[in-house]
Amino acid sequence: MRVTSIGHAGFVIDTSGGSILCDPWFTPTYFGSWFPFPRNDKLDLSLVADPDYLYISHAHRDHLDPEFLQQHVSKNTMVLLPDFGVDILESALRDVGFTKFLMTENEMVHELDGGLKVLIKSLAAPHVGPMGDSLLIAADDTAVVLNQNDAHPADLDVIDVFGHIDAHLLQYSGAIWYPMVYELDTDDEAEAIAIKRRRQTSRTIEYVEMVNARHVVPSAGPPCFLDDELFHLNDLEGETDSIFPDAFAFLSEFAATGHDEGRLLAPGSTLELGGHHDGKTTHAATEEHPFAAFFDKRAYLERYRSDMRPTIDAQHRSWPTERTDLLAEMKGWLEPILLIAKHTRRGIGAPVMLATDDGLQIVIDMPAAEVRAPKENESCPFRFTTRRSLLESSVRRRVEDWCNELFLSCRFTAYRAGKYNEFLYTFFKSLSIERMRYAETFYESQLSDDEVRWAEVDGWVVEWNCPHQAAALVRFGSVCDNVLSCGLHGWEYELPTGKCITTDGVQLRVKGRVEHPDND
Repeated sequence: MRVTSIGHAGFVIDTSGGSILCDPWFTPTYFGSWFPFPRNDKLDLSLVADPDYLYISHAHRDHLDPEFLQQHVSKNTMVLLPDFGVDILESALRDVGFTKFLMTENEMVHELDGGLKVLIKSLAAPHVGPMGDSLLIAADDTAVVLNQNDAHPADLDVIDVFGHIDAHLLQYSGAIWYPMVYELDTDDEAEAIAIKRRRQTSRTIEYVEMVNARHVVPSAGPPCFLDDELFHLNDLEGETDSIFPDAFAFLSEFAATGHDEGRLLAPGSTLELGGHHDGKTTHAATEEHPFAAFFDKRAYLERYRSDMRPTIDAQHRSWPTERTDLLAEMKGWLEPILLIAKHTRRGIGAPVMLATDDGLQIVIDMPAAEVRAPKENESCPFRFTTRRSLLESSVRRRVEDWCNELFLSCRFTAYRAGKYNEFLYTFFKSLSIERMRYAETFYESQLSDDEVRWAEVDGWVVEWNCPHQAAALVRFGSVCDNVLSCGLHGWEYELPTGKCITTDGVQLRVKGRVEHPDND
């Protein structure tokens, strides 16, 4: 088996039973904010033109690149489709011309032509990724690869089906807008960044140790930011830290914990698996050293920015300049969605203000299910401020998932008076009737105790899965001073009430302390 990096989370996995193209991303995305790092625009695209299978893990635009897929990948390719609760990914791939789909069953092994075996574990929930995420295991008679990309499953028990994993490809860096866009003072922001980096690294290492693969390939991040107004978000040695450490920085931390199985791949690098050449790495022939991006990162990014200046300028020119009646447009679009968003609105519980750089203010009144102008001197506990042109673009195109475009662009600022609110971002992922119905059905299902699975965690009986992203609390949970912490993402819950400390509106089911019989 052979694994070739094509940049970011993209790989070509060549097996004895055919090739799998995974998550190719080449087109700058999120209003031109994210660019692949290291750059992959000089790769020989014959690598990806005619694979036997295509696997897109989820619909985030740094994994699903419709423009690239339409132009460069054969539509005779069979798509390995994750088992999600909505057809967002399938519809997007059909729109660019794919017609052959293998509808996989969650956590089921599928044996394909040539003896290739694949298993896809789907994480299907409205608050997970863009309405779902997934990971892939591919096995032939020589090796087994786990492509976890940026999926954060509650467990990795599915690897037991294969007995062992030879190579583990997984995310290690941030892929979010927090905390950089929030209205925080410098010290608070620096502390939040430091905490997030530690959690990212510890979570990655915990997954690595669960899997215990011979080779670990850091992937799925970070992007780089070449637009002048966003350049400061890049993580540059000797400068202010960001949540976007690169693979070289991660591998240094990884090695410091006693691990030596890390493998650094650049776009075009290949890792051999199985047989006499197991672990052999080769690199594409280029004018630069394959790891030049890590030697003098600032200089590399400045050259990259100069080369991409026409692309950046074209992106800016594409943003609308004329104004429309955004209040009327949003009222007509969003109010029918708000009417069915009973659980989502209750979870948010307060008005949300959208503001623009030209002074426009629009309130999405969650309790009243109304989009309106602000009242005199109204102050909302949630506020988002962005360019008028970006809001115009999002509204005109009826973008159904603002998290997967406007927010990941980092071209906005945010304020919240209290804690993180998961329901708020679920709302902004669900700006269509279909998506909101899916979210509401999911939240409705969480209200019933009829089929709850219980677990004992440090002397407390609580529901088995963390309400956030379903981490198994018997594995990730711990209790200290009557607070249960989930180690997967750091969410915390008061005991015995089960009230979430991390965010409003989320509840952990708690039966109480473990009752032990009297030994007397």
